[in-house]
This record gives sequence, structure tokens and C-alpha cells, in this order.
Amino acid sequence: ALKVTIDFDEAMDTNIDPTLTLSGEDGTETAAINDALTLDASLSATEPTTYRRLQVGAYEQRSSAEGLAEAVRELVGSAIPVGVSEVLSSDQRTVYRVRLGPVEGADSTKQLDRIQMQLRDNGFPEGQRLP
Repeated sequence: ALKVTIDFDEAMDTNIDPTLTLSGEDGTETAAINDALTLDASLSATEPTTYRRLQVGAYEQRSSAEGLAEAVRELVGSAIPVGVSEVLSSDQRTVYRVRLGPVEGADSTKQLDRIQMQLRDNGFPEGQRLP
């Protein structure tokens, strides 16, 4: 049997991804995954997750990330922030993430639907929704 641990401590309101750790019965760590895996997790069974952001790419080269960010900015306009953040992956490699948002307002789900369709229709990845 595997023990699954998810560390959300710093992840909730920062650009740091949660860390997932898998451990064997004897307590030995079998894997630690953060940037390689996106988790959709609800902290409460009664409160649905509100998605307000998209991650549209992750690159090893800053220039690739900046290029995508600029193209996405031109596509969606200046009302929605698009940025590049630098993180260290579990194997100690620098990864440059391209993220869009937050999308504000009660209709954020519909706005993200429209943005994802706009991205897809223009040949961009539609992105992964994030809280």
C-alpha cells in the first residue's frame, strides 16, 4: 500500500505548486512530484473549487515562456494579467510557467471558457485551470 501526502501549506495563495509525496509501507519515499503533475483537489466536499487562473505553458527556456506570454497577452488583451513565474522542479531544474489570471467576478468560469476557446481557436494550448 502507498501513503499519499499532499502539502498545500504554501500553495494556496502563492505561485508554488502543492507537493505530492508517495511513500511505501516501510516509510521510504518512492516519489516526490510537484511541477510534473497538476492536481485538481477540493479542500471541502461542500465547497466547489473556483477556478480563476490558467497555466498555458511550462518551459525550460525563459525566452520560450516570455514569447508565449507576449502572444497570449496580445490575444486576450490587457484586462487579464499574463505572467511568467520561475519555479524549481522536484528534480531541481528551473521551469518557467506561463499563467493567466486571476479572472475576477462571479462569471469567472464563463470567462475562462471563452478564453480557453479563444486560445484553442488561435492555435495555442487551452491551458490547465487553476484555483
